[in-house]
Amino acid sequence: MRLSEEEVKALETYRFSSEAADVSSSMLLARLLNDDGQLAKYVAHVRAEMGAANDAVAASMLVKRLSFLAPMALYAMSVWNKRLVLDPERIWLDTDGEGEMWMPRFRLAPPEAEMCGIERSGWREQAVRDVFVGLFAPLIVRLRRLTRVSPLILWENVAIYVYWVYERWLEDESLAPVADRLRDDFYFLVYDADGRLFGQKDNPLRRFWKGASGMQRTTCCLYVQTNGGHAAKRAHSKPASGKPDDRKAAGGQFHIFDKMFAKFVDFCRDFRENGSVDIAYFGETAR
Repeated sequence: MRLSEEEVKALETYRFSSEAADVSSSMLLARLLNDDGQLAKYVAHVRAEMGAANDAVAASMLVKRLSFLAPMALYAMSVWNKRLVLDPERIWLDTDGEGEMWMPRFRLAPPEAEMCGIERSGWREQAVRDVFVGLFAPLIVRLRRLTRVSPLILWENVAIYVYWVYERWLEDESLAPVADRLRDDFYFLVYDADGRLFGQKDNPLRRFWKGASGMQRTTCCLYVQTNGGHAAKRAHSKPASGKPDDRKAAGGQFHIFDKMFAKFVDFCRDFRENGSVDIAYFGETAR
């Protein structure tokens, strides 16, 4: 079935686009997954746009941007109980000359999805396989071969977005009616999903999940080796107001965020094991 106008609007948060772009600014995802020559040209394009230091940095930035496809598909799965049709032959990357930020939009032609049937467990596995085996695993293998970038960097780029969006969705009061499904799906993605659903021996979402460390990365995404990253590094080299306490205060905010995220995974685990938890549990952490 085709996505409704309301559903299309919701996915625009994750850079979904329903409007056709000029052909000169579009790339069919299948070409990047199946043609090393096209992929090399696209990496060179990203490198030039973002001022990346080398092809490995550009490859990391490419995967970071394409990682928006994962939240898009997982939102449909967890919130609507729908599986987006993610055929690479139907996914277009549309860019509009955003320079060093280089943020493509994703156009599904046509935008369609399948409703979940009676048996959700197997259906969910297929939805996860469509995203990670169908899109990210083959791209990461090719980028590793082409640029020698570590696949760990690329997989963590994807994982960080997944952790982040599920936390945001569970904080969204408008999604309260599907909160149980969100928690169960997140637990499945991080703890129960077999590595084969990601085209890997081991589950990369489990590998990079820090629990108490929240969003702290294991690898560096290499953004500091782009023009935008150089600017950000200079901006953070001294406190914004010139006061020594500014960074200390910011550190305190991140500490609270880390604690909240640790509580989040404990919440998922308790819900999975006991069927219920005390929601007031989160209030203590933010104080």
